[in-house]
Amino acid sequence: MVISNSYLSVVLNKNVLFNQTELFVTQLLEKDTQRRLGSANDFEDVCKHKFFTAINWNLLNKRMLTPPYVPDLVCSFLRSRRIGPDFHMSAR
Repeated sequence: MVISNSYLSVVLNKNVLFNQTELFVTQLLEKDTQRRLGSANDFEDVCKHKFFTAINWNLLNKRMLTPPYVPDLVCSFLRSRRIGPDFHMSAR
């Protein structure tokens, strides 16, 4: 079986992303508050994590980045109407 370079790069990138995601979540859920991600420098530690290397925080703070996904508000509203009132924020 021959594996193309593009396929291999996609698989490797997904593995890297999975590993970074797993590491990120594990560090956030660390029980020891002294070792938990963000315990030393708060949000700066989280921003500098490898999981977020693709994010330009300066542009994000200036609201100059286009979001990768923008939900359709009409569909979201219609879907939320099917959810029971016990689960709506307005019901509290």
